[in-house]
Amino acid sequence: MAAAKRVNLQSLMQGLRDAAKIDRIIKGVAQGDIWDELLQLGLSFTNP
Repeated sequence: MAAAKRVNLQSLMQGLRDAAKIDRIIKGVAQGDIWDELLQLGLSFTNP
């Protein structure tokens, strides 16, 4: 619960956009490396 309080709305919205991009890559609609995108999404929530 404490971690959720440290994440601002802008970061959450960006994470949602990134997750949508990951979804498009999985479905073959967009180009990209799925594992790199997932790593970047996870790391984006570790920066203060």
